[in-house]
Amino acid sequence: MLCNIRKMNYKKEIEKSLEYFSKDFILDYSFTLNEDLIDKYYIFCRGCLDNFSEKIDITPNIVIFNTNMSVNAKAKKDLDGTSIITINQGLLNNCITNYLKNEKLLEYINTKFNYTSNSLDTNVNLLAFQVTTQFTFYHELGHLIQLTKLNREFELEERQEENQEYNPVQHKLEINADTFASIAISTHIQQYCERNFGESLNSINFEETIMIFSVCLFNYFNSFLSASKDIYYKENKHPHPYFRVLLITMNIANHFNNSEFLKSKNINVNYIDTFRKIIDFNEELEKNGIFDTDFYNKFDNSIENKEKVIIFLYELIEFDCNEYYDAMDGWVE
Repeated sequence: MLCNIRKMNYKKEIEKSLEYFSKDFILDYSFTLNEDLIDKYYIFCRGCLDNFSEKIDITPNIVIFNTNMSVNAKAKKDLDGTSIITINQGLLNNCITNYLKNEKLLEYINTKFNYTSNSLDTNVNLLAFQVTTQFTFYHELGHLIQLTKLNREFELEERQEENQEYNPVQHKLEINADTFASIAISTHIQQYCERNFGESLNSINFEETIMIFSVCLFNYFNSFLSASKDIYYKENKHPHPYFRVLLITMNIANHFNNSEFLKSKNINVNYIDTFRKIIDFNEELEKNGIFDTDFYNKFDNSIENKEKVIIFLYELIEFDCNEYYDAMDGWVE
């Protein structure tokens, strides 16, 4: 019965969406191979939108999947005030192929983190799919919160065309939405560990769970680097994915470092150590052919370059754009 109700809800979402999109644009996943998987993701997205709508002015709203095969998603505020999130079929397919169906990833993690993986109540591949797709949703939700300050139509999408004019405001909006999504995902990870391990939660299984979730998210954004040109700073409409990867990882590590719940359990998460371990674990997976990305060999990691990166990130974080709301002001735990 519950499944039928879920399908009916998405059918209603499609009906609402036809006011804004053509029928060919909207993805009706009924009777497709991944129907149950996408349906559960839709229920997650719909539930989050309903929850945040109680606190933030993002109503009316729509979340819809579309038939575009590129790895992309978009947040939009329509002229009539409707908040819209669209997620491409190509993004779903990417996460299904690279994480849900990545058997090498499952085997490697089950071997490396045997102590923890045997205690998880959910398949590692499914956890990897969930963390990457849920991050995307939260990122777009962050954009909707930013856009509530505008009294006009506007849209923000995840990917950009190359060689666009530099836009510091757009750079700020992207990393601000990433920060919002990072905190949301970190909260989910901690809640999952509380529920899954209960009284047996300790430093080992918590740290290993962080590694499993975080490295998949790290790799997800690394996949955006494959088509990117050399690292750039004050160029283009979007920040280079390299900066987004680093900031997301730092935000996750810092969140756990400051968690009062973890401290109450005598689980101390060192911010710098956790950040380093996530990056090193990604390198390990790349070298063993689990991930086909090449983060380490793609960029200059010299001391001089690191200092330049740190300065740029600091300027980006501190950049003020008063035309939009800070997504973190809309955080609802």
